[in-house]
Amino acid sequence: MGDLLPAWLLFLAFSILVVHICQLLVEQAAGSIDAFERRSQFTRASLCIGALVWCLDALGLFLYQNMTQGGARLAPAIFSLMVMILSARAAIPSLVVTRHRPRILGAGGLLALGMLLGHYLQVSALGRPTGEIRWQAVLLAFLIATGMAGGLALRHRSARLRAFKGGFRPLSWWDKVLGGLVILPLHACLTASVPLAFPATRGASAEALPVLLALVLFGVMLAASRVADLTAEGQRRRMLDRALSLVRSVNGLPLEQSATSLPLIAERIPVLLGVPGLRMHFQPIVPVHLGGGGIRFEALLRVEDPDLGKVNPELVFLACERKGCTEWADRQVLIFALEASRPWALEPACAGISVNLAPLTLLAEDFPSWVQARMDRLGLPVGWLHLEITEHAMIAASEGLVDAILRLREIGVGVVMDDFGAGFSSLGVLVELPLTGVKLDRALIAHLAVNRDRQALVRHLCCMLRDLRLKVTVEGVESETDLCFLQCHGADSLQGYHLAKPMPPDLVPTWLGRVEATTRAELPRGCPIADPA
Repeated sequence: MGDLLPAWLLFLAFSILVVHICQLLVEQAAGSIDAFERRSQFTRASLCIGALVWCLDALGLFLYQNMTQGGARLAPAIFSLMVMILSARAAIPSLVVTRHRPRILGAGGLLALGMLLGHYLQVSALGRPTGEIRWQAVLLAFLIATGMAGGLALRHRSARLRAFKGGFRPLSWWDKVLGGLVILPLHACLTASVPLAFPATRGASAEALPVLLALVLFGVMLAASRVADLTAEGQRRRMLDRALSLVRSVNGLPLEQSATSLPLIAERIPVLLGVPGLRMHFQPIVPVHLGGGGIRFEALLRVEDPDLGKVNPELVFLACERKGCTEWADRQVLIFALEASRPWALEPACAGISVNLAPLTLLAEDFPSWVQARMDRLGLPVGWLHLEITEHAMIAASEGLVDAILRLREIGVGVVMDDFGAGFSSLGVLVELPLTGVKLDRALIAHLAVNRDRQALVRHLCCMLRDLRLKVTVEGVESETDLCFLQCHGADSLQGYHLAKPMPPDLVPTWLGRVEATTRAELPRGCPIADPA
């Protein structure tokens, strides 16, 4: 036994390393969102995990001296490798989910079954089964393997869910050491479960043993190569998230946590944006001269999940972009916003709603007819709907955008450029696109009361946009000083917490009633409209 102690210690160290690498591969696979990337990540991760488990099982068998006395047969060994890879491929998609614990444990059981079958084929490569199966050892090995795979997956699930409340903390080295220690009794149970009969002399296939060892080395090199690619793939995902986030907003998103948060959100999108779960608030866009036009309401998504808590809506839309369901998500939001606003169409003070949208949705061939059918069904007047698109998204999707906006204008739907001035603005777009209006980003009026340069910039922008016959809305009005300045220097409409906070749709009629009762002609300077009590 003393002679075997170094070998067992080496086997333990390799077991811990296998647990560590498998966990890294599962974490990387869990970060995939769109269908093609998920299939690719799951396949590559299962290839490496199956190869590593196969290598670990093969190396463990070499610890038993009589296991290698009869040479080795390659066919069962290759079949064993294939079984372990296929079982890993079948189990990994369920191991990375976070909504269904029983599904995670079931995937652990599937992985354990693949390990048992793969081990049976592995030992068949080194000896001939006697036909006896020790079911107590089989059952114990199955329970240990299921508990280890399911337990580590549940620990990883908890770490990902905690990422919404703080930084992502993956499995600790203590967890991985514990997993490596569990492999020792697991392998002992596997070895005891299928007794073998060994030939008295070495067979003609003894030369296959070095080939078997070479295959083990190949599995290790394959996994090492895959792990080396993880850093580059993480950087590529972060760059993609940064680019896609500009479709909705130029405001900073917590993209440092996107590797863990976006997959969790993407997993829940059908529920979050489905008919029962979708929630929205509406923030008034108040015209400076109420007698010249009614109040419009911007639809703002509000997301709260039982497991994740409150979720940044921009991250939800970013997850939709990555998942490839942006058009479906936009139409879900439009359906909800139009139906929620239907009772306000009879309110004289209400001019309609504004909804943020991705260019991909607007450019769809059937989109104008789809919007027209929805509005006709609800009996909403012409001009009720405005669509807001960020300036970055307009510049990126400029081809075909003019025709799309003109087709929407024909049915009375206006398109407004959102977040103008927050990034790299292209003034040529203002002339080329048949826009209804422009919304100046809140960043332009930060510290407006004390910054004379910002005052001059906002004043000249309002003048220029007015000369281009574009309606000017300024968002982010947070103080009475901002309100007074913008009233005096050319803004057509104002939006911000100083005027009104976003409110649920059922409070909008009450708010409109108070506005109509207190202000019939013009929004008084320095007298912001209060929220309903």
